[in-house]
Amino acid sequence: TDGEGGQRFVAIIIGSDPFIFSRNVGRWVKEFKRSTAVEDTFLVTSPLRSEELHVWAHFAEFDPKNIIIDRDWKAHARGTNQDISFAIQSKINEIGNRDLLVVWGDPVPDDFDLHRFLEIAPRALNAISCYPINADDDKQRFSAHLTVHHSRVTQMETHETAPRLTTPSIYLIRNHSLQLVQSVDGNVNLLQHLIASTELHAISMRKEPLVSGSHIAVNHIEKAHEAIGISYARAGLLGNPSDGYNGKTISISLENFYAMVTVRQSRFVDLVPNLRYDREIFSSFDELATHTRLAGYYGGLRLLRATCTRFFDLCREAGRAPPGPFSMSYHSSIPFACGLSGSSAIITAAFRALMKFMGLGLSDLKLTRETLPNIILSIEKDELGINAGLQDRVIQVYEGAVFMDFGKQLMDTQGHGNYQQLDPSLVPQMYIAYLATPGGDSGKIHHNVKIRYQNGDPEVVAAMQKWASFASDGVTALANRNTALLADLMNQNFELRKRIFGAAALGEATLKMVSMAQELGFSAKFTGSGGAILCLHKEKLELPAEDEEKARQHFQNHGFGFVKVKIHTPDVSGSNPF
Repeated sequence: TDGEGGQRFVAIIIGSDPFIFSRNVGRWVKEFKRSTAVEDTFLVTSPLRSEELHVWAHFAEFDPKNIIIDRDWKAHARGTNQDISFAIQSKINEIGNRDLLVVWGDPVPDDFDLHRFLEIAPRALNAISCYPINADDDKQRFSAHLTVHHSRVTQMETHETAPRLTTPSIYLIRNHSLQLVQSVDGNVNLLQHLIASTELHAISMRKEPLVSGSHIAVNHIEKAHEAIGISYARAGLLGNPSDGYNGKTISISLENFYAMVTVRQSRFVDLVPNLRYDREIFSSFDELATHTRLAGYYGGLRLLRATCTRFFDLCREAGRAPPGPFSMSYHSSIPFACGLSGSSAIITAAFRALMKFMGLGLSDLKLTRETLPNIILSIEKDELGINAGLQDRVIQVYEGAVFMDFGKQLMDTQGHGNYQQLDPSLVPQMYIAYLATPGGDSGKIHHNVKIRYQNGDPEVVAAMQKWASFASDGVTALANRNTALLADLMNQNFELRKRIFGAAALGEATLKMVSMAQELGFSAKFTGSGGAILCLHKEKLELPAEDEEKARQHFQNHGFGFVKVKIHTPDVSGSNPF
């Protein structure tokens, strides 16, 4: 049967703000489920939130087929009409002859009543949500004011400096207007176009009615102050693992994989669990065990908490007030426990986000670019007890390609190594192969070698010196574009690692990847502690597309990932606080 007043709707929730979206989507879905007028509900979001929303859908008994992934998503870059047009186009067949409700993932007001909202809406006419402006309200804090006569919107006045979004929380678009909405140019304001082209009505989000001839506000939800920090995975090109033993390394920043942390103004300090890594509720014992094997025991919240604690101390030491209440959420596309520096990427991204949130530079915290990697390493080693070296933190701060010298005299006299930025264009085309399931714990892999080094074991000490020489020779090979020498150094780097650490410590699966790469004509070495390898073809500077696809399929058939390396070049625009 038809719903309220014989109306029939398809509801689409658009996640224009991924953080708010994940926090409030459940409330909107419940509102629509309670309404007999809303027959189908769809979610539109970016790839960043797709995995988390699928986990949410499992427990909320929401059909995952109704989650629409916008692969071309660019946050805050398109505008309302493009977002709505994408949603309509994606589900035009499902919409059929029904009307459309489009909402953003804004918080739902406590006194909002969807049944009342739909009953008030004039039949066959378009409508938007709004808020009455009281005499005591500061009108400048609203992004737009609308003038209404008998609920019809007759005029819109915008305020570009207002801290609010110009998009209403709800659009009610009648079926006969769907084509009109899709045809609106991206540079045209959708609200103004609807006011001029159709009879657009305003409906209060509150129980308080609208007064004819009055001004109303388009949006009630303030756009909170926020900052986003991003840090990329890394691959050790040569010299690792000598970075933890006063050696030398070359490392590159991988744009293929990254961690992103969002800090948003809030009423409380709120560290938001990631639904992939920080799950505590499972549908079965089997799911718990499977998830733990794939995502580990700890998740990322401990990394955020340790970073915030250390950042608080730095603010106090620098005589600066710590930030006000905020929420902090994270996302990571870096394969878990594969030696691609996923943990330090989350910490570095969180540090970046906090600095941006407060509008600080390194000097404000009495830090330099050279000393910041030490701070990030101390968060892992001192706060969390994670065994690691400086290489990962240096490349994630500097980005691009970097030669690092961690000589003992340098470390003792200046407290940090010498870090030389290299031209990323000198690095030939490389590839990463990695485990589809997690590798081992790098702390355990390093443990025995660390003890031997500290005890002065001649074999381990000599190996560290040899690894350091590989990095020095690698700088020369890159400068001369000597790919054959670079490939040979990579092979030597791996063989020495296998001899010192032992095949058992390196892991059967990672050794298999190296063997497969060598069979395909690649030189190969570990990117880090294990779980991923860096590959350079010994003969072909540019691998033909058919050979590249053949290699990818070969690795995938054995359960491994395989991607072409894209080096992330440093940000020189000044927007990167590091």
